[in-house]
Formats: sequence, C-alpha cells, structure tokens
Amino acid sequence: MKRVGVFLIAALLGAGLVGVGRDLALSVTDVDPGVRGTGLGGAGVAAAYNVEALYYNPARLANAGGASFQSFYAAHLGALDYTALGVSFPSWGVGYLVLSSRDVHGYSAGGTRGDELRYRSSALLLGFGASPQTLPFLPRLPFDWAVGTRLAILSSRLGSERGSGFGLDLAASIELGSLPLGGVAIDDLSVGIYATNLLGTVGYDARRETLLTDGRLGVSAVIAGQVLATFDYQMSGRVHIGAEYRALPTVALRVGILHQRPGASITLGVGLNLEGFGFDYAYMSSTGLSGSHRLALSIDFAAVDLGALTSMMRRILP
Repeated sequence: MKRVGVFLIAALLGAGLVGVGRDLALSVTDVDPGVRGTGLGGAGVAAAYNVEALYYNPARLANAGGASFQSFYAAHLGALDYTALGVSFPSWGVGYLVLSSRDVHGYSAGGTRGDELRYRSSALLLGFGASPQTLPFLPRLPFDWAVGTRLAILSSRLGSERGSGFGLDLAASIELGSLPLGGVAIDDLSVGIYATNLLGTVGYDARRETLLTDGRLGVSAVIAGQVLATFDYQMSGRVHIGAEYRALPTVALRVGILHQRPGASITLGVGLNLEGFGFDYAYMSSTGLSGSHRLALSIDFAAVDLGALTSMMRRILP
C-alpha cells in the first residue's frame, strides 16, 4: 500500500483518528458501525444490545434475550459504501462488515497522477460475552457484570495490493440498576469498558502494519423512565453523547453529538419496532464532507408475534 494511499483512505474514512502514523493500518473496524448507535452519536458501549452489542461491547451479548438479526447500509461521507450483516444469540454473535470506495485517483510521492485506486476493507466478527457470576467459586457481587471478547478477521485491498490480519478486543459491562437522585428516577444505570485491537496487525506482501489500539469508557441510564442518556469517552480523544426518547412504545427518537478533531458532528435517528421487526435510520453530519445516511432492518426473534403483526397490518391496510 503506497503511503499516499494510506492517507487518502484516512481522509475518506473521516473517522477522527488521532496520531495515525507510518506503521498504523486502517480497517473497516475504525468506523463506528450500527445505526441505533450512530443515532446516539456513537455512544453505545453501555447502551448497545442484541447485534449492536457485537459492534460496541461484546460483553453485553451476555444479556441478549434471544436470537436477533440486523443488516444495514450506509452511504458514508458520500465517498464510501458501508454494509453489514449480523446475528446474535445469548452470549455470542457473528457479523460481517464491508467498507468500500468508488474509484479514486492515486498519486505518487512526487505528485504525479497515477492509476485509479479502489479501497475495500472487510471484517468477519466473532464475539462472546458471559457473566462470571454463574461460576460457583466467585463471590457474589451486589451488581450484575459480564466480560466479553471479540475477534476480527480482516481483509483489505488498495488498488492491486492486498492484505489480511486480525484484531482482538476485550470488554466488560456492569449493570448497577436504579439510583435515586433527588426527585428524579435514574434507572438501568450501566457502565461499559471496551479495549479494541489489544492485539492486531495487517500483513501485506512486504511488510506488516499494526492496528490502532484504543479504549472506550461508557455510561448510560434511563432518566425519569422516558429518556435514555448515554456517554462514551475514547482514549483517542473522541467524545460521544446521545439521547433516546420513546415517543410511543414502538417509536424511538434519537439525537447525539460526536466531538472529534477537527470539529463536531451532529447525529439524528429514528427507530420503529413492530412486534419484533425493526427499522432504523440515522444521519451524521460532517465537517467539510457530505453527511452520512444509514438504514437498518432487524428482527428480534424473541419478540416476534406474527399473529399480532397480522392483525395490525389488517387494520392498517385497506
């Protein structure tokens, strides 16, 4: 991969990476996935569930109530296509992410225009989460907690050059429950910790590049029984803040802020859930580039009620 190509892709990703150096590789996992999490400003470490727990905090897979499926598509910054498929079950999940560009012009170090380049990065994700409290030899704590890990098997291509590698993550999730705060009820208080690429490299024909190691700390809570507030801080300097309000039991409205150099992005989102079938949309603004639009379709098999859905459709359709 020519060095000019690496910085070209870094600009395309717009991921706000800090200190990307000569020996750091970029991959699809450097761009926040998911759609609900994007609507929350990317603040999902303590708030993600089902398939999106695989993306934001695999420890939270331990709390999955049943099987679920999600697919999403994003027009990322008007420059890349971002697609994913994922399934989750209690304690584990599997996902596949693909980030690809259209043809862009390559340049040599001297500024000479060369062949058109096409970038593609994919990752097969394998995640696992479990609660150690089920082990009889560990002391019982006054709160629920879980640990998790995720393995990403990576493949990348820039022009004619190809590479492959892996990334290994570790995560933890703590459920603190309710916390009285004056006259305001604070429920479902959660804390999440996620360390990404503790081990990880991508190898090419003549060299091997290290994946960027990063860490996140997240907190979320439900305020007054109606608003989910969530906050994430990354070691790389990014700050994520989001809120979700359920106007109706089936409709969720989301807003968020992602602060990163050189500026901040505003995110908006909406989610619709009908008897276990979900539709989510998110928009993220960008400084100097086109905003990103994301769409997701999901199925929570544990909540599917085909009889109720059929009755609802009969009432809606003429």
